[in-house]
Order: sequence, then C-alpha cells, then structure tokens
Amino acid sequence: MVRFVDTGSSSISIGDYSRGAATFFGNNGGTYTWTVPTGVAEVFVNVFGSGGRGNASADASWLTTGGGGGGYAGGALAVLPGQTYTIACGEGGYLTTGYTIINGSDTTFKNAAGNTLLTGGGGKGGLTGSASVVS
Repeated sequence: MVRFVDTGSSSISIGDYSRGAATFFGNNGGTYTWTVPTGVAEVFVNVFGSGGRGNASADASWLTTGGGGGGYAGGALAVLPGQTYTIACGEGGYLTTGYTIINGSDTTFKNAAGNTLLTGGGGKGGLTGSASVVS
C-alpha cells in the first residue's frame, strides 16, 4: 500500500486526494501510475510491503508461526507537476494448492526513469516444524 500526503500549501483536489488528505493505492497487489497534480511541489510518501501468510497445522505435533509483517519506508519527496510515478503494490502472502507458503511481496515507488525511490519489503511466510516432548 502507498499513502501520499500533500505537504504543500496549494489547494488541490483530484479524486479522493485533497490537500492535507491521503490517497491510497492497492491493498493486495497491482501496479498503478500517479501523476503529480498542478500546484504540488512536495509529497510525503509511505510504502508498506505486504505481510507474509501465517502457517497452520491440524496436527498438534507440528509447531507453526504467523507470517511476518510487511516493511515500511517513507519520506518527503520534492516533485514537479506533471511528473509520473509508478507504484507496484505488494501482494499478501498465500498458501498454494501444494501447501507451500508464499511470502508477502515488496511495494515500490519508482520515478519515470524506473529508479526505485522507496521500498517496503514483503513479510516472510510462517514456518512449520515438528515438536517433541523432552522429559
């Protein structure tokens, strides 16, 4: 997920984005573009990687763990009206039909040249291991 907050003094409104408010892109994967609106010179961008899937077992002799949370990165970026950025929102971890745990994936914020400016890392999937009683 990516969150923008206008830090400028202009009065703007595009869709659900307005001065002092936030715009959100993606909660479960997807690639989006964002163009800087007129009057905006700086934005604060927050990127959040997607969480890893937890593991579970119906067998009490197996220990399982929850998935790791996604990472965070954020910062103020100087921008120019008309510049375009690409946002790749991470997809949450999942369980395949073969019972493989898939990690959450990264969320990235890139400029028009394809340079990554911010990355929120994806969380790792949960683990499973056997347990034994020690006496």
